[in-house]
Amino acid sequence: MVSKAPEGAGEPPEERRHQQKGIFVNTPAISGEKEQAAKKLTTLIYALHAAGILTGGLTAVVAIIMIYIKKDEVAGTFLESHFTWQKRTFWYGSLGVLGGSVIVSIASMAAAAIGAWIGNFLGTVIIFFAFLLWIVPFAVGIWWLYRLIKGYLNLNDNKPMYS
Repeated sequence: MVSKAPEGAGEPPEERRHQQKGIFVNTPAISGEKEQAAKKLTTLIYALHAAGILTGGLTAVVAIIMIYIKKDEVAGTFLESHFTWQKRTFWYGSLGVLGGSVIVSIASMAAAAIGAWIGNFLGTVIIFFAFLLWIVPFAVGIWWLYRLIKGYLNLNDNKPMYS
């Protein structure tokens, strides 16, 4: 149920109120034991995403699969926003790394061909600038790390994302 009532006005005690993008969303409270288990699961998923940086994304793929399998367990809680945050981090980050890597590969091959054809200092400069394009996938990795840290800190403080 979505309402724009002021915080705490007519709020049943068995519900929690979370604010997302200026709209108050009443969500049913889950039991303390289930919430702790769901929070541990969310923490594990953040850890798998982080480990993906070291495993070439393998554990991040495991994390995204877990998110889609377990999303019903966190539906209607503040943890649902963390699952959405993690899904967006995975998909946008994967798209950025893949796209950036394709651009770098094509530019590097073109630069190598032009550099070999020119065969002098100018060819070396062209290859150097193609190499600089690796900044794109690197920047996506920094963005990914930022999102993981921000998400985990909000989780640790029991805060929803997007508030």
